[in-house]
Amino acid sequence: SSTELQAVFLRWSKVCTLVSLLVLVYLITVGQAFLTVWAGPEVGRRSTEVLQVLCFGFLLYLPVRGVAVPVLMGSGSPRIPAIAMVVTGALNLGLSWWLVQTHGIVGVAWGTAIPNTLFAAWVLPEACRRSGTTTAVYLRQVLAPQWLAAGIIGTLLWFTVQHLQPSTWLEVVGLGILEVLLFASVWLGLV
Repeated sequence: SSTELQAVFLRWSKVCTLVSLLVLVYLITVGQAFLTVWAGPEVGRRSTEVLQVLCFGFLLYLPVRGVAVPVLMGSGSPRIPAIAMVVTGALNLGLSWWLVQTHGIVGVAWGTAIPNTLFAAWVLPEACRRSGTTTAVYLRQVLAPQWLAAGIIGTLLWFTVQHLQPSTWLEVVGLGILEVLLFASVWLGLV
């Protein structure tokens, strides 16, 4: 029934958003330290902006791709996600080629992030409609509380990274454990 599909869609969108944010907030805030410890200072310095741009591009894309697309396909509407994927791929290729000319590898990251965000903005309203909910309800029940929690945690992690300046595996992994604990407590209390 429509009510059951709506409940499944919203519940699993929350779960997928939580898991995505857990990884993305870590990479946005601790990514440079992680890359530096893993691959060296030169790679950490050169790759951080690319990593952050890609992470921002996946904030909305991953939950939509993970839940909304299967909802559409399972409810007999594979056409919109299929067309959106083809358009996203073509746009990704075109933007990446164009932006690499002036912005290098960061341009390629933007060439991926922008189409991913547009894909999500295109597919999400249709998945909401098919599941019997509205985009406003999705934004209010799924994205707003989770992004608020992620913003709080991201800010705490950012200040911790600025103060600690992590440079060892122990510190980088410790920040990951701290983030998981913060996500668990804030998510349970807020979301």
